[in-house]
Amino acid sequence: MNISFQIPDDDPVRLVKLLIERMDLSPLYQTYSRIEKNQASPRQLLAIVI
Repeated sequence: MNISFQIPDDDPVRLVKLLIERMDLSPLYQTYSRIEKNQASPRQLLAIVI
């Protein structure tokens, strides 16, 4: 489901998404390395929590 077209370009959520994409989440990925490939990634889960 792609809802990005419904979010205005100047919405703060876009800034949060950009910041999360630029973060080094290596330790988080190491901690959650057992997550299966077809499930949400640690980056996606962090974005949901934030």
